Amino acid sequence: MKRRLSLCLLLPALLLGCAGHSNERPGSTAAATTGDAPATTQRADNDLIRLGDMLSIRLSGIPAEDAAVYEVKVGDEGEISMPLLSGTFHAAGLTTSQLKESLENAYRTRRVYSNPNVTIVPELRYVNVNGEVRQPQRVPFTNDLTVLRAIAAAGGFTDYAQRHDVQLLRGSHVYHIDAAKALKDLSLDATLQAGDQIQVPRSVF
Repeated sequence: MKRRLSLCLLLPALLLGCAGHSNERPGSTAAATTGDAPATTQRADNDLIRLGDMLSIRLSGIPAEDAAVYEVKVGDEGEISMPLLSGTFHAAGLTTSQLKESLENAYRTRRVYSNPNVTIVPELRYVNVNGEVRQPQRVPFTNDLTVLRAIAAAGGFTDYAQRHDVQLLRGSHVYHIDAAKALKDLSLDATLQAGDQIQVPRSVF
């Protein structure tokens, strides 16, 4: 509860500059140009392996000469390949623990290794924050990242930012978010997904 209260005080201090109008956001019940905003329950999807992800896969529990760390990219079909295992393995849409189990089972059942241990670490993911923020940058993605938190991580709004029409680009969708309204009611803050882009336009006034 204390962390929640301190965040409520910190975000306005970082983000506030001028007041504003009203708009919408993606992550709760707000509207967007492409329809209803994605639900906050989609947050769990961010834990899944995705197309194009780079995975650091460590093999241990095997002969020392074979132990190594492999950098593997998830291909366009969602597959990866591994040393000493023929064919490919589906990775996209799985959790790292599910892929770990799949690979370990393959090494055992094909009698390559009797007791392999596979450790999978996805590369760091980002959200891009551009436009009228003080430090436009890539913000490291975490499962609790929201629009307001990402903007705060980029230094907050500039004096010329249009806070009532912050744009969230997700794939081919564009969501319009009223950040000024979200500052007053944090339940309206939009939950982000890895790869999202935030564009803060310049106010015409």
